[in-house]
Amino acid sequence: MKSSVFVKALVGLSLSLPMSGCVYLAVDRKGDFFPSTRDIWNARQKYWLPPTVGGWVCCFGAQIPYVGPFVFYPPGIAIHLVEGCVIAPAYDIVCMPYDLCRRPEYLAECRRREEAWQAEQFVRKNLDAALDDGRCLSPSNAVYHKALSEMLRYAEHDALTTGQVSRIVAAIRNDEAMLLDMRCVSSQATLKDEDREWFIQKAIELKRAGRCEDGDAVAAAVCRSRKIPDSQYDELVGAGFSAGMVASSKQVRENYNKRLAEEAVKEVARRKAEEEEKARIRAIREAAQRQEAERMRREEEKRKLELMRQRHIDSITGAPDSFMASLTNYDDEVVRKGWIGIVKHRPLRTIPEENLMVLLRKAESSTNFWSSTLRCAILERPEIPVPVLEQEYEWMAERKMT
Repeated sequence: MKSSVFVKALVGLSLSLPMSGCVYLAVDRKGDFFPSTRDIWNARQKYWLPPTVGGWVCCFGAQIPYVGPFVFYPPGIAIHLVEGCVIAPAYDIVCMPYDLCRRPEYLAECRRREEAWQAEQFVRKNLDAALDDGRCLSPSNAVYHKALSEMLRYAEHDALTTGQVSRIVAAIRNDEAMLLDMRCVSSQATLKDEDREWFIQKAIELKRAGRCEDGDAVAAAVCRSRKIPDSQYDELVGAGFSAGMVASSKQVRENYNKRLAEEAVKEVARRKAEEEEKARIRAIREAAQRQEAERMRREEEKRKLELMRQRHIDSITGAPDSFMASLTNYDDEVVRKGWIGIVKHRPLRTIPEENLMVLLRKAESSTNFWSSTLRCAILERPEIPVPVLEQEYEWMAERKMT
């Protein structure tokens, strides 16, 4: 089984090698140096089959399972290196006189391609500067003129500004020899209606003069516009231009306008959503600011209330007149507890006897639960004279109070 596969592969290789040949030796020699050598080392960019015998040997080894790569890869790689480093360079050296003969043409072609590439980059990167330069709008300067023509041919319908289109149209009207090359400017959306009508009339004139192909080219360029009205479509059809071209252009225009309308609706919806989102965020922010202001106001009021209460509490150790004014806040639980704390838990803090007596009478006349606690705390103070304590004892004994 293996021997039959080997024989088949050998026969296939023997037939394919003569057919493939050394492709790199048949390269088109245009005047550049060592083209065959470059073709070998750049084979992936030019060939979909191996261009060397060594490459075919490696391909043959890849078809034989297991032992093929080990047997055929080393000689295939060696043959490929010999072809790339010896045979192809030697063949290029032998053919160098022919290359030298064609060298001027090759260098001229290289310069032409380089100039065309520079003109293309110049036109694409800064069209205003190219139009100011003048070479692009001069039919005598073929390279820059062609670069501008190619740019217009592949430009989007809204790629040019109104000023750029006006300058190109003015140059075409001044020299109608540029009409065919620059006709694609008529498809720009910024083209004025009167300029578009001028292009249509020129297409009709070309068609009536027997230059039907040129007239069709100008009319086709105009029909690429998304801004052409129905009246101008009817004018083209009446002049004998293709009704199918006009119908296709109408369909493109309708699809474009429909897409613009849909995008406008989406843009309105997007802006509305953005405004709603901004309003929601603004409302949340304003609510947060109001809450923060309310919190700060409450904290400020709380702080002021605490300071006022603390002044009322501390007035028990002050002048009797001041304490009498603070006694009106007896029903304030915080103030009352503050007085209890000073009277009961701060025995070393001196309290005027008059203040204690006034507070004692207030506690006796009050029915609040904490009044009895305050009363007992006052009676325990050392400032209370003994006659007052005896009187209180007798008063409590009459009422059978503890």
